[in-house]
Amino acid sequence: MKLSILLIITLILGSCSTYKTVGIKVEHPAVIELRPEVKRVTLVNRTIPAKGATTVGSVLEGLISGESIMADRLGAKAALNGMQFALTQGDRLLPVGGIVDMKTNTIINTPPALTWAVIDSLCIANGSDMIVACEFFDSDQAGTIGGANLPNTPNQGSATVRAYYRVYDNINKVIVDERMMRYLAGGGGGTLVLQGANIVERRAYETGYEYGRMIVPYTNFEKRDIYHSGSKNLRAASNLARANNWTAAENMWRTGETGKRREAYRSAYNLAVASEMSGNLQQAMQFAEKAFSMKPKSRIAQYMRVLTIRMDEQPRLERQKAGF
Repeated sequence: MKLSILLIITLILGSCSTYKTVGIKVEHPAVIELRPEVKRVTLVNRTIPAKGATTVGSVLEGLISGESIMADRLGAKAALNGMQFALTQGDRLLPVGGIVDMKTNTIINTPPALTWAVIDSLCIANGSDMIVACEFFDSDQAGTIGGANLPNTPNQGSATVRAYYRVYDNINKVIVDERMMRYLAGGGGGTLVLQGANIVERRAYETGYEYGRMIVPYTNFEKRDIYHSGSKNLRAASNLARANNWTAAENMWRTGETGKRREAYRSAYNLAVASEMSGNLQQAMQFAEKAFSMKPKSRIAQYMRVLTIRMDEQPRLERQKAGF
């Protein structure tokens, strides 16, 4: 009986909520800006140890820290798979040539940049304009043996992943970007070596995916609040919007915009969200400013900051998309 009463109260409070949430797809520009003529990319795994590169010391490190001998090799591959997936989510770059493996004599430090002669030969062989190389990969895995924590391993099954990437623009002969991506994550339970390798691959994939998203414009699925309470008109319109009938919702909000002050500023705010949904950021800002002038609420001010960021990003986004 008590549970039923609590459920009823929850439903009532939910129906009376001031706001409802809607989803919106937001396109953001790439952090790393490429020249428009660069359209085809080849990914290179430069972490394959050459003969003699793997020393006794590195094998011992694997045994002491709980690292699988193959964990780093699988991790580097997973990182580039994650990057490849990110790059295929848009039309800006076309990955070509698969993932090219290159051997290295340096497995404990980031190696010097590849020469342009090597980059040129890779691009010619794969029909690409640009190389993105995973130059260095390392993971430190934590765990327990016999119930005792290993040195510097505070969390059972945790892993720190580090991957160093370089972006070589072969057309303009410039290294566009180079940076270390790090990921620290915890885990728990299970067989140490198997679990550790699984953690490394998952986290490595995420570092590659995140770096790939920095190279191309990307789409986020974000949330926006719209006013739901305040009048029957607002409630009906918000339900229409959440059912993806934005045209009908906008018509009702435009009616409410001329009503009493409370309904008017809430309708104006909702019209701002509707305008953003349709891609008209200038109009969205105009409605948001109108709502704020009627009721200077922090929620409206925060939304105006979101719109300002998006409007500042637009020239860069349009410039990047012009190269499609």
